Amino acid sequence: MLSVRYLMTSKYQGVKGGTKKRKTPKFEEIEAILQDDSYEGFCTTCGAWTHDSSEHDADGYECPVCGEYTVKGALTLLLEM
Repeated sequence: MLSVRYLMTSKYQGVKGGTKKRKTPKFEEIEAILQDDSYEGFCTTCGAWTHDSSEHDADGYECPVCGEYTVKGALTLLLEM
């Protein structure tokens, strides 16, 4: 389990030395992931769809592309729109 102190760091939040706009996928992309039941996650830091096992309600998973803990599942992204 991640500590609260670690969760508050800029690495976890995907921000290095300043504020950065969070990337979001299009609604159609999220809809396709949910319909295919493919368990892909979206990194809100680098904008990559991960091909690892991410539950639809995932939040704060590690991105295999950029290493940040900002991967969210499709359902979580949909609810945040």
